Amino acid sequence: MIRSIKTIAALALASTGLAGCASMAPEHVRPPAATAPAFDPDYRPDGEVVASQLSYRDWFPDPRLTALIASALENNRDLLAATARIEQARARYRIQDGSPACRKPRGPNISPPSPLSARSISP
Repeated sequence: MIRSIKTIAALALASTGLAGCASMAPEHVRPPAATAPAFDPDYRPDGEVVASQLSYRDWFPDPRLTALIASALENNRDLLAATARIEQARARYRIQDGSPACRKPRGPNISPPSPLSARSISP
């Protein structure tokens, strides 16, 4: 009797374990990409026109839309606040203009030792 209970428990445990490994989900099929199959020939990366270097005026030829974008850029309070915070941080840390003429060398000033300093140290 005990042996049959052990056998039944072992079979139940094995069947539960094997049933847990079985997947009832349908086979996954990847949906097609929601992008264009190819670049517009005029704006290909290997062409003469690089899309990242175009102005918004080149992308949107409608004069009303261009005027709206220009107005939004001029009156963008978030952009004005961010610019003011950048200028405030530059003033706080005394950061000057990023031009090469205004840059100070950063980091330690390392130069090779001169022969005179070596002679003065040796006895």
